[in-house]
Amino acid sequence: MEITDRVTVIRRGGEVIGTVNTSEATPQLLARMMVGRDVVLRLEKPPAQPGKSVLRVENLWVKGDRGGEDAVKGLSFEVRAGEIFGIAGVEGNGQTELIEAITGGLRKVEKGKILMEDKDVTGKTPPRSSTT
Repeated sequence: MEITDRVTVIRRGGEVIGTVNTSEATPQLLARMMVGRDVVLRLEKPPAQPGKSVLRVENLWVKGDRGGEDAVKGLSFEVRAGEIFGIAGVEGNGQTELIEAITGGLRKVEKGKILMEDKDVTGKTPPRSSTT
């Protein structure tokens, strides 16, 4: 909001919902434009109290599909129980390669570690569930 003069909201595959001057925009108006209805922006809830580490990625390097260049370069993060964690970005910036490396052997890890509950699962395929 600090660097714009106007805000345009686009949704549903490119449909322009509207454009407003930033000076007239409020969080409530923009949320309504984005979702199509009024949105409650304030939730009364206690502060998060994350628990123990459930996923840790340490200095991860993963090659991409384009000429063998690195798609993920030295990435490290930790997700703890009770946290909501998201990965976002413009397509082609390594999100797919990261997920394929984390989810068990879909993409080779060049360097680094993936730990689930402190157990090294780098490059390992998840166990198959028994449904018999």
